[in-house]
Amino acid sequence: MKKGDPKALTGHIVVYARLRQPDAPENRTSPVYEMAKNGLLCASGDYRTQHTLEDFLKKELGLSLSDLSQPDNASIVGIPEQMNPDFLKRKIESLKGFEDLIPTPAKLMHYDSEADISNEEADIFYLGEFSKLGNANLAVNSLPILYQALYREQVGAKIVQEIEKLLQGASRDAAETGHYTDDLIHLENRILTEYVPEFLYNRDNPPELSKWIDRFKNFMSGYKYPADVETLITLSINASHQSGQKKGLLELYIRKIAAFLREDYKAVALLKREIEEYEALPG
Repeated sequence: MKKGDPKALTGHIVVYARLRQPDAPENRTSPVYEMAKNGLLCASGDYRTQHTLEDFLKKELGLSLSDLSQPDNASIVGIPEQMNPDFLKRKIESLKGFEDLIPTPAKLMHYDSEADISNEEADIFYLGEFSKLGNANLAVNSLPILYQALYREQVGAKIVQEIEKLLQGASRDAAETGHYTDDLIHLENRILTEYVPEFLYNRDNPPELSKWIDRFKNFMSGYKYPADVETLITLSINASHQSGQKKGLLELYIRKIAAFLREDYKAVALLKREIEEYEALPG
């Protein structure tokens, strides 16, 4: 590997080989001779955006797998024009279920020099020197198959790691915050002394306020009426701008939530009526 980190592949590969005698008669008859007559045969694959054979066809040829069932399009990729169209269509359709098993091709590229290759923002591999162009062609087209498999493995592992980090963070937040079910008896006091002051004091500090809102929502997760939780947060943040009558709403909502969680539904009904009366007050 001439450039890049095998443990952190970028998804973009450039692979090349040198020819000892590019103008040898057997090499000059190769269909890829024009791409290698300066002694370099190169291929490139971008697996960041091309995940399947169909992605490759769309980007490089402007075709889909279904389009290949048309004789004019099929000839572009070397499918004989005389092939039975119905048979070809069935074969093409059958490929769609196996896209993950079909490697995405690399594309032969022309570079004037190794210096030009090294300037590419890609993982770069040099495969050595070959006498026969056919063997060099096999080499530069084979490595990208292995490369894309390793790259997909690394991407999959990274996604798993990110998910695990998120889950660990959520678990850590939940452990730090606790949950309302831990102590229903002292729930009202905990909301009033632990959360409401933080909402009020951090209302001009959005990042810290957002953190406390998330903690409170984790603390109240599973509560049947999340709208009550949202209202409680809004009332807490705006408490210093409210009239004395409106400030009473905050305490009523806290008492209502606690009563509901204690299954004191008679108290919940009374508190709901009080809340409706307070919300009807001006100011």
